[in-house]
Amino acid sequence: MIIEPSGGSWGQVPLPAGFLETLREVTARRRDCLRARPYLDRLVTDHLVERLFQPERPAAILASLSARRAAKEESFNNRLLGRRREVAEADERLACPSRLVEQA
Repeated sequence: MIIEPSGGSWGQVPLPAGFLETLREVTARRRDCLRARPYLDRLVTDHLVERLFQPERPAAILASLSARRAAKEESFNNRLLGRRREVAEADERLACPSRLVEQA
């Protein structure tokens, strides 16, 4: 049995007096193993170190971030180019009436 010894995750802070001692006695009678939360924390930490914090993992994460940034930059540049075309077309349409006035 793995428990959090503070009771914080159960909404029982502080734990009732004698709770951990009674739980230890019950698990000992049943020949169960009582583990406190730090044991579980160590298991999780060991897993993170073994699997996630390998040298190739940060390189893969950085490559993914770089690819996403490049895609966002390309999208932005395409939108900017489209807006510039719209401005050029609007300027051209505005220039036409003024040319007509000049020619008249």
